[in-house]
Amino acid sequence: MASGKAKKATTSDNYNNGKVFEEYWPKELIKKQLKKGKLLQGNIRINPKNYKQAFVPVKGQKDIFIDGFIARNRALEGDLVVIQTNPESEWKSIDLNSKSSLDEDKSLLDLSDNFDNDAQLSEYLKNKLTVEDVINDTVTESDQSSSSSLQKTGKVVYIKEIKHSRISCGLLRMEKKPNGFALFIPRDHRLPRVRVPLTQCPKELQDLSEETHPDLFLVKIVNWTATNHFAAGKLLRRLGLEGEIESETKAILAEFEVDTSPFSNEILKDLPSDWHISKKQLKCRKDLRSSCIFTIDPATAKDLDDALSCEPLDNGNFEVGVHIADVSYFVQENTPVDKLAKKRTITFYLVQKAITMLPSALCENYCSLTAGEDRLTFSVIWELTPNGKIVNEWFGKSIINSCCKMNYDHAQDILDNPTKSWKLQDFPQIFGGHTISKIVSVIQNLNKIAQELLTGRRQSGAIELNQGKQWFALDSESGYPTSCKAYEMKASNGLVKEFMLLANISVAKKILTGFPKTAFLRRQPSPTDEMTQNVAHYCKNLLLPGRNNDYRDIQASLLAIEANDPSGCLSEAVSHVFLRAMKRAEYFCSGSFDSEDDYWHYCLNIPLYTHFTSPIRRYPDVIVHRQLFSLLEGKTQEHSIINDTTKLDSLAKVCNERKLAQFNVGKKSAELFFALYVRNCGPLLEDAMVMGLLDSSIDVLLTKYGLVKRVYCDAHNLENWKLTKKSKRPKLTIYWNATETTKEFPQEICLFSKVKVIIQNDGKQTPGFMALLQHPNIAANNKRS
Repeated sequence: MASGKAKKATTSDNYNNGKVFEEYWPKELIKKQLKKGKLLQGNIRINPKNYKQAFVPVKGQKDIFIDGFIARNRALEGDLVVIQTNPESEWKSIDLNSKSSLDEDKSLLDLSDNFDNDAQLSEYLKNKLTVEDVINDTVTESDQSSSSSLQKTGKVVYIKEIKHSRISCGLLRMEKKPNGFALFIPRDHRLPRVRVPLTQCPKELQDLSEETHPDLFLVKIVNWTATNHFAAGKLLRRLGLEGEIESETKAILAEFEVDTSPFSNEILKDLPSDWHISKKQLKCRKDLRSSCIFTIDPATAKDLDDALSCEPLDNGNFEVGVHIADVSYFVQENTPVDKLAKKRTITFYLVQKAITMLPSALCENYCSLTAGEDRLTFSVIWELTPNGKIVNEWFGKSIINSCCKMNYDHAQDILDNPTKSWKLQDFPQIFGGHTISKIVSVIQNLNKIAQELLTGRRQSGAIELNQGKQWFALDSESGYPTSCKAYEMKASNGLVKEFMLLANISVAKKILTGFPKTAFLRRQPSPTDEMTQNVAHYCKNLLLPGRNNDYRDIQASLLAIEANDPSGCLSEAVSHVFLRAMKRAEYFCSGSFDSEDDYWHYCLNIPLYTHFTSPIRRYPDVIVHRQLFSLLEGKTQEHSIINDTTKLDSLAKVCNERKLAQFNVGKKSAELFFALYVRNCGPLLEDAMVMGLLDSSIDVLLTKYGLVKRVYCDAHNLENWKLTKKSKRPKLTIYWNATETTKEFPQEICLFSKVKVIIQNDGKQTPGFMALLQHPNIAANNKRS
């Protein structure tokens, strides 16, 4: 049982001189101890909600808990660290849900001004930051004995490879005691404060006394010694006024080292200025220009890299084609544009714009499958039975002329209205003499096959997890959001998805036959037994299957939820929880693993997978195109990267890092725009579903927006609160104080309870929002009225 009440912060008055951190061990000693198994290594992950808590995943065992700021020993998110485990007497049960880090973060802004030197500050932090509350009744715990639920703890003794950029955006302010430095306060709570020479700072900063400068700045850590709590850094650039879209977006892009520089003249001069398909290309490619082939994309898409076709055959089967932009024709290996694309590896999507991997002349023109224009493609064509079974397949270079630029809404209208008589004004422009009835027939046939493919994948154990995304309407002049809603995944989205999956699977099988040691593939490792057991435990709260770590049980749980959840809210809430248990999918080179068992993709539940269908925006797809073409041509390219295991392994690591950066950039951009939406249009009263119960907070799914937000008990007018378990199911009881209009009231909150929340601006200059529970009596009165 855990309970809480709002408490005042206390400050230690005992300080001693001494080092802040332990010195790193000698490199030779590290090598010897790693070889003997006395030390462990892994990439450190720091809890974004509590910077005192970090974890190092170690193969074959439970993650090692790094207990406190001092034990982390200057390592930052993602760094490859070497750790020494602590004696069992120092292992701990962990409260991952504490808000204390956020509260302490405010007080740490002024710590440098309250102590005479770093040693005094470090002693304070040792006393303050390493104290952990022991909570045994969180929702994620299995009902094991206390000894088996303990987490191994350890400390960082060496940073083997720096992965974090050491770059951060934040604010600058003067220190009370002039010492030639300004204090940089990073936005990311996981990073330390940084001292920056005043000579690099704006002159007006010195006139602000104790106030922070209103602009955002980008700073790089250049040194962080064991004797200093604060790191030393240098100012990289001034980003603009805090809270503005442009400066906040610059900060997001800079934090994840997104290359936003214009494409150089060296690159642009190598691109065609007035390109047309040559006679040679017409001769060596399958000519599909007269076929009914079209694209289906979001309405605002400019980089159209995939198209579909479907023709009925006399035997009752269908000839289905996936036609992908032939980017590798324009991006030849080791050319300037190839080198830059390999460095960028991916297109970054923000709410208001995209930072493209390729110049616009390629991604929006020559490579994009524009309707009514001849375009070079790489096609996969199957003969499929009506239930989606492959009879035969063909891979090859082709030429198409897309007859129509459809968007998902167009396709969905066709699926929703199968007997409607369509008129020309209902459709985008149609080229090539094709008819509306022909396009409608193709979409309907594709959808029937797609549904069969989806059913087959689910029956084979594939797990469908959808993470909510937000859609924003933006003011045409200011660029600020005027409305927001959850992006709805429709049947038309699923139609395209199924055939892209089928193409990627088919190509993966094909290239592995020709490149057994260098095929560029994509896999997803299985989640740890502990995480799957937690998911199974979570399912029990829904009285659903989930008895063990078998993926079929997990999929059965999801399908059971969907069948009884017409609104989709519960399904989405559970999907968010399940996603936490999953490991990230990753690119790899087939020669990097000894066994093909390691190629397995867990969620798709298939032995082989790759990315082939989006070469305009993903560099791995370009590599796969080159491998497939080399195999089809029967030509060996000894000096090409496609035959070099070492280079491909290195490339895979870079692509994985940038793929994660792409995800984080998109997420932070959506968070920025949602916070601005709340600031301009809030407060908002919204429906929410409880998807996590913690000792002093709850996680809720904002059903209208597909967002998950944490709601803290101590932000409400509560007497106290208590987390308990009954029949192994958690329950949080909060006790509301009486007000002028409401009586003292206890409210019980369980998993999947529906609640009303107030979403409002958090009152800071930095765009952000908070969620508060609406008093249940007020909610009930509003409902009656």
